[in-house]
Amino acid sequence: MRRNFLGVLLALTVAACASVPNPLTDVTIFQLKNGYAIGLELAKGYDKYCHTKPYKQLMLDPVAKPICQNRRTVQRNINTYGPKAGSLVRKAEAFVDANPTVSAASLISPAWDAVIAFQNVIPRVPAQ
Repeated sequence: MRRNFLGVLLALTVAACASVPNPLTDVTIFQLKNGYAIGLELAKGYDKYCHTKPYKQLMLDPVAKPICQNRRTVQRNINTYGPKAGSLVRKAEAFVDANPTVSAASLISPAWDAVIAFQNVIPRVPAQ
């Protein structure tokens, strides 16, 4: 009797674990992918703005100067952080798709950090 009770208890415990949903839902992955897409659009806009005019002409413009004065360094950072963020976003999405009941928090957090780092390497117009 006791052995049967333990067997039933163990089966209920395993069944309960299997039904726990992943705390990181499709919405979290969607937000992560949107953050990365925003970073890509910022990078594309930066490239279009800072690389279509000659450097001397950009340095005469009071708005363009603080944004484009380090354009080589910024472009290097975009080329470094962009692919890293994209890779982590794809890994996080694949993990959540493959493991819907396992928490992917340890994979989502570095992906968010990479997306934020990617967005932060792109200069913006300073606040007035």
